[in-house]
Amino acid sequence: MAISQLRVAVFTSQAPWGKSESFVLTEIAELRRLVEAVLVIPVRPGSALFHGELARRIGQYTIRLPVINPMILGYVAAATLWSPRRVGQAFAEIIKGATSFRVLMKNLAVFPKAVYVARLIRQFGAHHIHAHWASVPATMALVVSRLTGVSWSFTAYRWDIAEDNLLRAKLLSASFARVASLGGQNEILDITGVRECQTLFTIHTGTEVLEDGGALCLRSDREFSIGCMANLVEKKGHCYLIEACRLLQQRGWRFICHIVGDGPLRESLEALVREYGLHECVRLWGAIPHDEVIRMLRRREIDLVVLPSIHTMNGEREGIPNVLVEALAHRVPTISTTTGEIPELLGDGAGVLVKPADAGALADAIQLVMEDSAYSESLVETGFARVSADFNIRTVAERLVTLMEGFGGIG
Repeated sequence: MAISQLRVAVFTSQAPWGKSESFVLTEIAELRRLVEAVLVIPVRPGSALFHGELARRIGQYTIRLPVINPMILGYVAAATLWSPRRVGQAFAEIIKGATSFRVLMKNLAVFPKAVYVARLIRQFGAHHIHAHWASVPATMALVVSRLTGVSWSFTAYRWDIAEDNLLRAKLLSASFARVASLGGQNEILDITGVRECQTLFTIHTGTEVLEDGGALCLRSDREFSIGCMANLVEKKGHCYLIEACRLLQQRGWRFICHIVGDGPLRESLEALVREYGLHECVRLWGAIPHDEVIRMLRRREIDLVVLPSIHTMNGEREGIPNVLVEALAHRVPTISTTTGEIPELLGDGAGVLVKPADAGALADAIQLVMEDSAYSESLVETGFARVSADFNIRTVAERLVTLMEGFGGIG
């Protein structure tokens, strides 16, 4: 694809500053390769460029601003005097459509920053604004678009759809909306009550796919290595993986399970490992930079990626977890559950699917992959073909740029 003349502003939650949204960084980097210029503005930037060289590179074209400070408040006061009608209409729009008090407070908190960011967007000369997440980043994009007249779009993932933060208003006012899974697309239409939407597209979150992918190579000079890379939160189901490891140890299997990630459940999971006496075969590493996770996959330090996700009592569930996409792109077999939109990725033999919250079924699936190399190779070939066809970051970014060109006034 030829380099586009587009100048694109991208709004994120934290990225590239912070530990979250590593998958967003990959897409931003590919977008930057395809367009004239990209400006990234996170809503609530974190404290560090955590995800290695990629985050540092994107940080060079990122404006890091707090949600609010005296400079922002001063500019909002001046902008309200200069354009009272336009600012007032944008303010009214985010108030009247709020579906809950929590949503209202989140949108009110970002409104002053959105007014200030509108000035930066004019200075940058943006042709289009794209927000990652249908939540507060999309609220900021909506307000900025109203104040500048610049076209905008957003990507919706999973929890941000269920939150319903002005979702109908955003869907109808954005130039286009992109959702990362077919299930997510159906949920948006259900929540908003929109029967047909010609500007809603399912475009999966992409990852780099090497042409050869590398051959499956289970190293014989060490114990079998299981990797689980995910935030330590309830919906990821780590406790069921630890229970499965206990069952496998009782069956006499030798392996090491690497749990990579951080979160509120770390202490309880560490306690569970101690209770089961698994400290020699289950290791919790905390969060590590995304580029190090990719290096682990490329160096074949992980023989199997397992993500034992569940549907929680409060309604949290998965979209399509990017770590599974990345594993398949590196020809690493994967096991996960039938929760959320995971079957959209791993169905029809691209990976192993088990019932959620079933440690016994999880242990059986892991054992099958460990003992049957032909089965593992079949999973790898099918999974790699699936990712190559539907999740290649180059194809994903090119499709987004085509949509942005169509709505950003450049063809």
